[in-house]
Amino acid sequence: MDDKTATDSGSERMVPVSGTDMDRLQDISIYFSGFVKVGPERVIMSSFYTDWYSKYDNFPVYQDDIWVVTYPKSGTTWTQELVWCLIKDSKSPESKLELMKRFPFFEFESLIPPDLDTTGMRKDDPMCPGNTWHILHNISAPRTIKSHLPKELLPKQIWQVKPKIVYVCRDPREVCVFYYYHYVKLNGYKNTFNHFVQLFLDNLSMILTLHF
Repeated sequence: MDDKTATDSGSERMVPVSGTDMDRLQDISIYFSGFVKVGPERVIMSSFYTDWYSKYDNFPVYQDDIWVVTYPKSGTTWTQELVWCLIKDSKSPESKLELMKRFPFFEFESLIPPDLDTTGMRKDDPMCPGNTWHILHNISAPRTIKSHLPKELLPKQIWQVKPKIVYVCRDPREVCVFYYYHYVKLNGYKNTFNHFVQLFLDNLSMILTLHF
């Protein structure tokens, strides 16, 4: 399917990835078999994203929110911990919770199949389908939220309410190398580094990845 047969979804258009691009993405991850291009920048997302676009777009944003927004492998985790310690009590019982409970990953639900096998996982594990979405709606204020989404796919209220946003960027050469090893270790990527570099340069390496 090409742009002429794309389907509307709110203000964005989602186009299933097919043809040559799909062939090039075959080895990118053992977790995904389908992909979509979203928005005017044609951001590559998992096909699961189509079920979450509207929820993300209309997510309520509060003025006292603190969002950490980064491209993957750009120093996200240490930035989350730093921000959390600056605004929360590092000696509180909450500080002992895992990071995804203190600083939920906004679009995580769009990265996992709804029928994910959760055998052996705790019922309150943020990686279980539905749990992170629940945490996002129930975390105490000021909410701390992580996202790898590009500007155009963040909740529309962000630009109206204007919460605090901590944006982290990194030398893209370093990002590419660390992103490659991330895919090899956590996503089952088996193709060559040169192949990955070309995907990265062509904006075909997925913006979003699983973090198991």
